[in-house]
Amino acid sequence: MLFNRPAAKKKDGTMNSDKPPSPDDALFISKAIRAFAAPMLAGHPPEVQSAALADLTATWLAGYQGPGAENLRAETFALYIRLVLELVPINEVMLRELRGDRS
Repeated sequence: MLFNRPAAKKKDGTMNSDKPPSPDDALFISKAIRAFAAPMLAGHPPEVQSAALADLTATWLAGYQGPGAENLRAETFALYIRLVLELVPINEVMLRELRGDRS
């Protein structure tokens, strides 16, 4: 199991609701996905990278089914875009530090 972290879902497929989700949960998942996806995306042109990430996003949004799904998808996507834009400057700093660029 990646990073020895307990699964988010129980064996019956329901979510583990022992505690509410936290920013630490999101950070853990983000780091795990980044560790897996970054080497696969590296070296490909932006068109390929963005198509792969768009497909993942579309698959995630398609998971919202049933009555009201269209509105839920739109609200979720708007939140997603807002978060992405807020995280870009933070990630720019982190990438510069990883590269040793202090400018």
